[in-house]
Amino acid sequence: MIPKLLSDGNLEEVLSMSSIETQLQYIQIIARYKYAEVFQHLRNVIETLAQKYKECIPILQSCQNSLLPDAVSLELSVVEGQLSFLIHVIGSCLAGQSSSTTASSREEQLSIDAQLVSYSIDIVQCLDARLKASTNTNPPLMWMDIAVMELFQQIRRSHIGYDGYSRGIRVIDSDYEPEIFKKISEIRGTTFSQSDSLTFMVDKM
Repeated sequence: MIPKLLSDGNLEEVLSMSSIETQLQYIQIIARYKYAEVFQHLRNVIETLAQKYKECIPILQSCQNSLLPDAVSLELSVVEGQLSFLIHVIGSCLAGQSSSTTASSREEQLSIDAQLVSYSIDIVQCLDARLKASTNTNPPLMWMDIAVMELFQQIRRSHIGYDGYSRGIRVIDSDYEPEIFKKISEIRGTTFSQSDSLTFMVDKM
């Protein structure tokens, strides 16, 4: 679908915010009922697209003073279009609240949230590397930036924003660290606190 929309110049039909909201308005509810299965599928897609994206970066670096070959430029744009949509899907999943009444299932869903956030960090870091390797002749799709900003909003609202109060995630205590950031730190093998997440978002903006 993305290649066809790109060739027709109609990518906005899928990636504009009004279109995204229409397409994904129920995913935050539906995904939670089979969250583990949804995550397994998302993980496979994320890893495949992230690898393709990483493979394009050395080519970009070698073409900083010239246009990319048409085939590479098309492949890069397709991957960025697909990643943009995927980032919106991740954000929509993170916006959902657990549908389970059992502590073990809520714990599992929080773990999945943490893994999705960790994957999101990896994608943003790939985008950073892509930006450093690009020039005015090979700019990234604007839809990537829009998707990342929307993702940051969902993370803030879900785990460090106002919605956190209703979930019991955030309390008025400077020493309190929401559980999701402890899990992200475990996944990444380095400390990633609530403060670190805000700093990361601000730096990318």
